[in-house]
Amino acid sequence: MALMKEECKIEWISYGDDNTRTFFAGAKQRKLASYIYQIKDDKGILLKDLTRGNNDVILQYPIRGAVYHKQTIDIDVMNQGPTLSRDQQVHMCQDFTDMDIKTALYSIPDIKSPGPDGFNSGFFKHTWHKLGTLICSVVKEFFTTGTMPSYLSETKLVLIPKVTHPQNASEFRPISCCNVKYKFISKLLCKRLKEVLPSLIDQSQGAFVKGRELLYNVLICHDLVRGYQRKNISPRCLLKIDLQKAFDSIHWDFLKECLSALKFPEIFIKWVLNCVTSVNFTISLNGQDSVQFKGGKGLRQGDPLFPLLFVISMEYLSRLLKITSKQVGFKFHPHCSKLGLTHLMFADDLLLFCKAHPTTLQILNDALSSFKETAGLMTNLQKSQIVLGGYKESLQQQCLQVTGLKGTSFPLKYLGVPITASRLTKIKCTSLVEKIMAKVQISTTRNISCAGRARLINSVIFGMYTYWASIFLLPTEVTDKITGICRNYL
Repeated sequence: MALMKEECKIEWISYGDDNTRTFFAGAKQRKLASYIYQIKDDKGILLKDLTRGNNDVILQYPIRGAVYHKQTIDIDVMNQGPTLSRDQQVHMCQDFTDMDIKTALYSIPDIKSPGPDGFNSGFFKHTWHKLGTLICSVVKEFFTTGTMPSYLSETKLVLIPKVTHPQNASEFRPISCCNVKYKFISKLLCKRLKEVLPSLIDQSQGAFVKGRELLYNVLICHDLVRGYQRKNISPRCLLKIDLQKAFDSIHWDFLKECLSALKFPEIFIKWVLNCVTSVNFTISLNGQDSVQFKGGKGLRQGDPLFPLLFVISMEYLSRLLKITSKQVGFKFHPHCSKLGLTHLMFADDLLLFCKAHPTTLQILNDALSSFKETAGLMTNLQKSQIVLGGYKESLQQQCLQVTGLKGTSFPLKYLGVPITASRLTKIKCTSLVEKIMAKVQISTTRNISCAGRARLINSVIFGMYTYWASIFLLPTEVTDKITGICRNYL
């Protein structure tokens, strides 16, 4: 049996990528595994006819249709933080050179998915000596006219499952495969935005800002929740807020107002909004494309520009919470008053900290409601949670009633690790061991060579282990278990 297994590995390594029956058998198996047979709509009705002419699938995604937000932003909120300086404004409007465009192209990896036209960045790199002049003229024309050609704005939505056996439309993540020529424009705007974001975005935001790390938020949160389970401590609480379909729900008018309030130049705002609003979507489902439809709100997941724009949108909430903390009746979480710390953000992962008191929680609730009316982002009460410490039974009921959230206890999962008020135990590391086991089990079925297995251990498994080890002192049993898994796999 062992000999037959080795022969299968040799066959796959030798002929796996050739135009052979072995390759097409593997491709067929992969296609069947990723095939979507049916989807439930928001009313629980099964949609079995997933053909091009069926618009019911399109109707399940919030990006469709025109939407107008009810409430404009409060300028006083945006005045709570810095804006662009005159020198920064001038820099944002400078012309782009041919070298800038070429650099943008070469910053896109060849393995990135192609757009609706089927061409990836590798094609344009290999043909730059022939197409470079034409590409540069197209890109420069956009920055001159401020108008996006329709063929550049075509975007294919690919549905990526969030869970093992998805059924509802909400259990798929719509990833945008943008036109590569559009990405040249997007990358150029990204480069300019990245240069100014560190001076605009509050330190409480840790995502997509140069010089800030994922680790910082986790370490701060872990320090704040120490001792939550002790007796005779002052009342305190942590709210983990889930924003419902955050990336697909942002209002475009709100984004425009935020950029304007931060004093971005009008021409730069025009470039950005053209990238955001001119998009034409098709949904790719089982190899077939739906009819084309226009977006009405939201940001494309897959567009290089979208993460930075989302951070700018969340900066409004950050400054709104800063004003909120100055209201009469608001009480800070212990150890947060001197820092003025009320929240931590990493993209759409939001944590709120405050004293466990109904008045304080109501003030935070009002701030989130105001943000919903302004930006279009609402709290998902089913997925949001609250953890209380130093409370009495009567206080707990009042806090849960005011927030409408589910009460929970530690460990609380945040950014891939368990946040716990006590020492990390072997049981709390179960998720790490299970993730590593899952990686090993999946790769075992793919007949990877010894060198490939070593690469997987060094790049993937050790990366997961290092992330946890940089936050916690892992128990010896867990370290030995992971070492044993890697040794047996190799």
